[in-house]
Amino acid sequence: MLVIEQMTSYVFKDKSLILEALTHSSYSNEKGPIDAEGHLLADYERLEFLGDAVIGLIVAEMLMFRFRDASEGKLSRWRSSLVSRKALSDIAIDLKLGDHLLLGRGELRTGGKALDFGRGPGGPGRRFVPRRWVGCRFPLLVSGLHASF
Repeated sequence: MLVIEQMTSYVFKDKSLILEALTHSSYSNEKGPIDAEGHLLADYERLEFLGDAVIGLIVAEMLMFRFRDASEGKLSRWRSSLVSRKALSDIAIDLKLGDHLLLGRGELRTGGKALDFGRGPGGPGRRFVPRRWVGCRFPLLVSGLHASF
């Protein structure tokens, strides 16, 4: 967990969020219940839901204050570009998030940790990252977005 904080320059108050943000549902399901009540290890899907919205808000705010004379249309296009799958994919790849994901056996067999498959949409050599890897590693991705400004 310390390596994640070091690579993002972000200190988590709740360290369990790091584990949750990097846990795929296939891993959680394979591990089974972790307590007497039958709760599973939390996966990142709920954080992904929240993170998509929060990343959009943070980027919108940064753009509004950095480009005070830009029209709403320009700001919308820029925000859309910055929070696109490709932009967030590049950040996830740069942060080497694939090295830290907890995946189930099935996901591992299909190359789930290989964030740069080199055979995605757009032909050979084009980066392709499934949407599920880039939605919400919120503090991780925000630190990468912030570095882009």
